[in-house]
This record gives sequence, structure tokens and C-alpha cells, in this order.
Amino acid sequence: MIKCASPQMGEEEIAAVTEVLRSGQLCGGPKVAAFERAFAEWHGGGDPECYVAVSSGTAALQAALTCAEIGPGHEVIVPAHTFASTATAVLMVGARVVFADVNSRCQMDHDHAMSLITPFTRAVIPVHYFGDVCDVPMWPGYLSGREKGVGAFSERFEFLDPALRVIEDCAQAHGSGYDHGDNGGFEQVGCLRHFACWSFFATKHMTTGGEGGMVRCPDPETAETARRWRGHGLTNRWNHAFLGGNYRMTEMAAAIGLVQLKKVDELNRNRIRVSELLLAGTQDIPWLSAPAPRTNVTHTYFWCPVLVDEVELGMPTVQLIDHLRQRGVEVRHRYPVPLYRLPVFKARNNAQPQALPLSEHVAGKFIGLPNRPDMSDGEINFVLDVLREVKP
Repeated sequence: MIKCASPQMGEEEIAAVTEVLRSGQLCGGPKVAAFERAFAEWHGGGDPECYVAVSSGTAALQAALTCAEIGPGHEVIVPAHTFASTATAVLMVGARVVFADVNSRCQMDHDHAMSLITPFTRAVIPVHYFGDVCDVPMWPGYLSGREKGVGAFSERFEFLDPALRVIEDCAQAHGSGYDHGDNGGFEQVGCLRHFACWSFFATKHMTTGGEGGMVRCPDPETAETARRWRGHGLTNRWNHAFLGGNYRMTEMAAAIGLVQLKKVDELNRNRIRVSELLLAGTQDIPWLSAPAPRTNVTHTYFWCPVLVDEVELGMPTVQLIDHLRQRGVEVRHRYPVPLYRLPVFKARNNAQPQALPLSEHVAGKFIGLPNRPDMSDGEINFVLDVLREVKP
């Protein structure tokens, strides 16, 4: 079986964990702080004191929402086609999810999101889905002097109401970003001045050993609140100043993260190479299509996404997936229905007034081709041969 994804781990990660185990300090030690600083330097998004390591990407989202003081009576706009934790984190803080449609790239639709803003709206969570860049750079109203920029949506959102916040979900987009040209340079996703969140799950671009996350806060004071929140709201060994939880990253996880940070750029380059070869090779397959590449965007391909035309293919996507597995090719397949159709949201007063057309159209029809950074040319060619044989 050619696997879709696998953690890219080696002897350096094993040695790093062994060092922590022998030290006897498994939590609350120097590795987590070092990982926060190293990630901030790699990301290039501002003050290292603003980065807070937590136990998962979901915890990072919840930390951002909590620090933004979002809760009961508030609304948060979320794309209808993404992993559910983007939306369930909103429920966890007691707020209401409002679902926005997606565009042809399966990214949140700007105009629809803007139309959903009400007096109760307190945040929007754009998701840089598949490793692509959500088109927040294309929003007008950017006030910093650059013609276009990742902050455009944030600026316009704040102009409507200074209390509104943008929380970037970068869980699938480590290293993705926007090229501003000669004058502006390259800017990674997660650089808005509000909040940004990453996941370090086992199959992400880099991992901290299975689980882990990072939240970038707008200022050191807010980051200190996030640090207290991840540790039961404690200000010392006994004083619980506010309601928090146990969302701390372990020293072992941080040690792995420090090693993975040294590899992530090369892993991304390999992932991009594999994905581009696969997408180029599918151009002659009439029942597959993929969003066109953009010259001003670095897409790091958490998925190598292709859209299945079930009518042209003559079979449903789930049947195609079974066929590919039988031939030895594993593919990703997520989100067969938009989030608003799931019971967890229906049960919590998040009723969708009407179906969202693009979300309904793409639901269940996107698959991710195997694009591990360590895939060989032989494996790439085998995947393409199997795809071409599905419907000669």
C-alpha cells in the first residue's frame, strides 16, 4: 500500500526524547520555551513572547477564542468545509458558529463571510485549507501601505467593528504564504496581528510526536494569559485566577518539535515536488481536476487535492476510493457533508438557514493523493498509472 502520509521521524528525534527522559524533567522545563522561541524565529511573525505551545491544534484554537474573550452570546464565522475542530472549538467556549460557504478553491468565500456579520459577530476563522492560502490577501481595505497583504481582511474586519478578531487556522499550512513581490517579500500565513493557530499532529508538515499545537497571540500580555489558561489558570502553585484547563505541551513533544523545525523546510520542498508531479500527471485524466496554481502563493500541500467528477467517472467517490485501495493506493477523503449538517452543530442552535451551494457541491468529492515527502518517482508513477486505469 502506498500510504498517503506518514510521520517523517528519525534517529535525531529518538535521541532528543531520550535526552528528556534521562533528564527527569518531563513537563514545565526548558524544551517547551525553546520550542516556542524556535518556532517564532522560523515563522517570522513577530515577538517570540507571543507564541504559546499547547497540547493540540484544537487547544490552540480554543486558547485564541478564550483570550479574545469570546463566549456565550457571540457569533464566530467559520467555513462550512473544513475539519470539525475549527468549529467545535467555538462551541467549547459557548459561542455560536455561523457557517460561510467556500469558493472554487475550497477556501472560505470572502463576500459570503462578510454578508454574515451581525452585531453579535466577534470573530472569523479563515482556514488555510489543504496547505493552500485562504484568499485573505485579496481583500480590499489594507491600510498599511502595501497594495495587497495577508492583513487586508483583518484591517477591513476591524474597520467594521474594532472588537472583531481574525483567528487564522494554519493547521494544514505550515510554511504556506503570500509573495508580496520585490517590495514586500514573502509572508507566511499566521502573520495577522490578532491570532494564529497551528497543529503538530502526526501527519502534518511537522509533528511534535503525535499531538501538539501553537497559538500566536497579538501581544505578550495576551500570550501570558494563554500560558496560564493552558495550565489550569494558575498564577502560582495554588492560585487559580481564572478557569483554565490542562493543555500543556510536554518536554518530549517540544524536543521532537525542535528537531522537526530543522527539517520542515526541506520536507515542504519535497512535498511540493511530489504534489506538483502528481498534479501535472493527472492533467490528461478527464474525471479529475485541481485548483490552478497561483504564482503569488506558496502552497505546501498538506493534501494533494483533486476533485472527482462523479458523472464523468461513472461511479461515486467512495467507490473510487475502495478501488484505489484494492490496487494499493491510499488516498485521503474527508468531510462527505458540510459541517452544518452534522448532529453536533444541529443540536446546539447552529441551524443553517439554507444549504450553501459550493460547500454542497464539493462535499465528499475531494480526495488527497499520496504526497509523502519521501515518495519515490516509482511510487508517483504507479499512482498515476492506477488512476489512468480506473477509466481507460
